[in-house]
Amino acid sequence: MEYWGLLKALERGEIPTLLLLHGREPLLIDELLDRLTRACFPEPAQAALDRESLAGDATTADAILGAAASLPFLAARRLVIVREADALPAREAERLLAEMERLRGTAGAWPPPSAAVVFATRGLDARAALRKAVPAEAQVEVRAPTGRALVGWLQARARGQGVELTSEAAELLIDLVGEEPSRLAGELEKACLYAGPGEPRIDVAEVRAVVGETRVRRLFELTRALEGGEAGTALRFLEALIAGGEEPLGLLAQVTRHVRELWQAKGWAEQGRAAPELARQLRRPPQAVEALLARAGAFSEARLGQTLAECWEVERRLKSGRDDPAALLTVLVARLCRG
Repeated sequence: MEYWGLLKALERGEIPTLLLLHGREPLLIDELLDRLTRACFPEPAQAALDRESLAGDATTADAILGAAASLPFLAARRLVIVREADALPAREAERLLAEMERLRGTAGAWPPPSAAVVFATRGLDARAALRKAVPAEAQVEVRAPTGRALVGWLQARARGQGVELTSEAAELLIDLVGEEPSRLAGELEKACLYAGPGEPRIDVAEVRAVVGETRVRRLFELTRALEGGEAGTALRFLEALIAGGEEPLGLLAQVTRHVRELWQAKGWAEQGRAAPELARQLRRPPQAVEALLARAGAFSEARLGQTLAECWEVERRLKSGRDDPAALLTVLVARLCRG
């Protein structure tokens, strides 16, 4: 069964009796389990009595079978959830598989009509016993949305909180935060709170205001990537900062400062001066200065002078307004990381 197909089935009130949910996004699996719970139990009191949650690494085959065999108290059926099902010990998994097959042969079905059983796991080996125990049509891979689907997913979450999220704001949020659903959901929650009840609309300006702390982190990560000569990482954070509206001249100032510190670190190292002394001079943590000294060793003084001249040239071209700022900064950062 497809993930989106399961969501539509739940909206129609169709609850499968047996499911194996697997995927690497815990947020999506947790939310799907919440939907299953609401579909099974319209009243919270029903869930309190007829929903049982077991942990794979702390349960047994008998406990799972017993929970499924118990009759419901208030609801039409019991819901048995086995989280981290892949952590079920191999012996217990094999015993569970054998008992499921036996009950299907003697009783005609497992689980019984009075229960729905859901196994949930982040990852599952194709050879695992659960793969054999659950029919293919009841195995659902919970995949994170991508591309336009991710934009729609964010907008749907915002609507669920009574807030309109523009597509431009959703795209910017993805550019700034990345595509990890749990992080996106957290930043969207902040944006919804920022918008407030009297302003139920989130546009680009609100996203930029709310993701300010992410901006600080990205500036820090850009600097750290420059110190490590990690071109791919540095360019990724540079792109995210530009997409978030960071001023190109401000980013250039950050890069230029790094080049000056490299030059200063190289000079001090050649004079035999210790890292703690340079840390006090630059007002930087000792570990950051050690990384700076290590990186400075990859450059000659002539190369550092040339790089500083390139920074000045990029500044001139940025101020002229005739060149693409992103392209200029990308080339500069790539060259600096290359050494």
